[in-house]
Amino acid sequence: MLSKHITGIPQPKSGKSKKKRHIYGQKVWSLKGADKKFSDWLRESRDYTCEMCGKYESPPTQRIQNSHYIGRAHKATRYDPNNCDVLCASCHHKMEDLKQYDYREWKIAKMGEEKHNQLLIKARSSLGEKDAIYHCMILLGAITTEYGP
Repeated sequence: MLSKHITGIPQPKSGKSKKKRHIYGQKVWSLKGADKKFSDWLRESRDYTCEMCGKYESPPTQRIQNSHYIGRAHKATRYDPNNCDVLCASCHHKMEDLKQYDYREWKIAKMGEEKHNQLLIKARSSLGEKDAIYHCMILLGAITTEYGP
């Protein structure tokens, strides 16, 4: 049987690391927290109005939603405003089933083919969860860098 402690070899520390939610020396939000803050920011910046049908809902509301054109699993585009659309629940539900058809055509008409293709390329790039949250925090002004918010 091996000893639990081997002299001279660092052993993993028990318990949670105090720096678990840190990147680049900065504490970052949880994924759930970042999602909520980004969604609230996006819906507010687009005046709680569905970008497809024009329906307005006064906040707070769950009937105006943040739709991710490219799924949230793609961290590089998860918090990219070009990847997200503010839609009413009805349009969001309809578009989820039509991402390869009507939603795609609508998205290309909205942003142009070149920007659409750049978004697809960005989605395929690797970006870790904490990096994505860090960039979200910069976008929302929660972190400032030498290059600005």
